Amino acid sequence: MGTTPVRGRFCVVLILALLTTSCATTKEDLQIPDGATGPTIDFLNSGSFDQKMSSALSAKPQTVTVNLLAPATLNDLPDRLGSWLNMVEKNHGKVQLQDDSKVQTRALFDPVSMVLSGIGLYKMYQTRVMYSPVGAYNATVHYEGRGNVSKVVFTRKE
Repeated sequence: MGTTPVRGRFCVVLILALLTTSCATTKEDLQIPDGATGPTIDFLNSGSFDQKMSSALSAKPQTVTVNLLAPATLNDLPDRLGSWLNMVEKNHGKVQLQDDSKVQTRALFDPVSMVLSGIGLYKMYQTRVMYSPVGAYNATVHYEGRGNVSKVVFTRKE
């Protein structure tokens, strides 16, 4: 009976060690062309996109541009990209729309508070680490015509 507290502490230490090491991602260096203000990332609906975004934003460039290669509309953005935009707002940033055929901006969403209920401690920690760099950015969703999204530009807050 005296070994239960020791086992409990060991399990807690083991879980924390696994959380710390499993969330480590290889940092990918994104090249910034001469004269550009920041990297450009092509959107791919996979975890590798999240890793590239987190790495790009962690480098603190003035802008990070996400090109949408597949059709998407304002009312049908991929959930993965929507998560990045929600995190901008959660961190008191602004998400604006810009019609590239006529210059205008307006808010995309009302402030949204993301509820992380139902997600375990591991997921909360992983999410916090992944999205933490976006807290220093605002976002502009560029669209044309009938709401076809062409790109999203994350711009460093002043």
